[in-house]
Amino acid sequence: MYPLNKFAPAIASSSLSQRCHDTISEMVCAFAVQDIDVIMGLFAEDATYCDIRGNGQSGGEYHGKAAIHKAFKAISPCRNA
Repeated sequence: MYPLNKFAPAIASSSLSQRCHDTISEMVCAFAVQDIDVIMGLFAEDATYCDIRGNGQSGGEYHGKAAIHKAFKAISPCRNA
């Protein structure tokens, strides 16, 4: 029988895992203080953001930084928006 994931320890300690952790931590902190500049700095120009709120079947889906910024501005009183 094979272990569920024999590579899990190596993956967990990888620099990619640390970068993901750091990025998510930065985003959580930015949302907590509602800093739109930091939040938007974490998105690529061609990013897609899915939100459970919205008119679509699965909520809202926003494509590109401008659309994501507009969506955040509409739903949150972010400072510097």
